[in-house]
Amino acid sequence: MLNIKIKVDDSETLKDLKGLSVGAYMAAWSEAIMRLAREKARKLGSNVGPRAADAITAKTDQQSAAILLDGPDSAMAEHIHTGGPIQSRSGKMLAIPTRWNPNKDDFASTYGEDFFQVIRSRKRNRAYLFKKEQNGKLGRPMFFLTKRTKPQKPRPWWPDDPEIETATVKFFEEEF
Repeated sequence: MLNIKIKVDDSETLKDLKGLSVGAYMAAWSEAIMRLAREKARKLGSNVGPRAADAITAKTDQQSAAILLDGPDSAMAEHIHTGGPIQSRSGKMLAIPTRWNPNKDDFASTYGEDFFQVIRSRKRNRAYLFKKEQNGKLGRPMFFLTKRTKPQKPRPWWPDDPEIETATVKFFEEEF
């Protein structure tokens, strides 16, 4: 959590500030910081960037503001920032496309129940999804099943304290 304190030495500015609604400026400031976070999220790429940006929300009242991740894509956005293994929240197996899968963007569930045949490998303690062929033979595996992936590298994108301080100074310079 970042706490920002603003010290004003100019008597004219202090006079201007006394007549203003603190809540209105808190909402406007949080909107500026939320825009900064959304801009950084969009730089994650055309697939996940907009989803991460849409997960950013602001909650404000008269004394405080919080910019946070909320919504269906918030866990994904946080995972990109912090990294770590990917695993199913429900405990189900994950189907990871193999290099022989021509449609790496598709999920295994989009193919239907009877499309694949599951074969377990005793050697590596894994299971694979093979496409059922018309002639009864199996080709290369399209997916392998696992409980969790290898740890993903973090890609920090959330604004850090110096970026927020810079955006705050810019906000107040533009407003006053």
